[in-house]
Amino acid sequence: MSVFGSPTVLLTGPAANHFVFSNQDLIFTQSKAVNALVGRSLLTVSGEELKQVRSAIQGYLRPEIMSKYIWKMDEEVRKHIDLNWAGHKTVTVAPLAKRLTFNIICSVLFGQEAGPISEPDILGKITEGE
Repeated sequence: MSVFGSPTVLLTGPAANHFVFSNQDLIFTQSKAVNALVGRSLLTVSGEELKQVRSAIQGYLRPEIMSKYIWKMDEEVRKHIDLNWAGHKTVTVAPLAKRLTFNIICSVLFGQEAGPISEPDILGKITEGE
């Protein structure tokens, strides 16, 4: 398929994850448009850095480890939807997705609820977070 005019491959599911994380010879690239939208990701890391990242991630993505934290992730997603999506006619997805990711990291990795976050709103003013 094509995304933003660049040839793109979409892989999903456990077999695709295994293929991607176990194949050391894969080379990932992103178009400039996708890179601007997504930023730095696992797909932009290569070489020795990629090997280090993969080995660090694989330990945390095992099913027995994930099952310990899925309830926390579910709780964060439900709270996030109630606070930021329910009752809103429109939402700005990218900043909300970043906030949700940050909240999940705080909850799962640090065992703490994220505190208020100051961030620019779409008009460029600073607003206090939740």
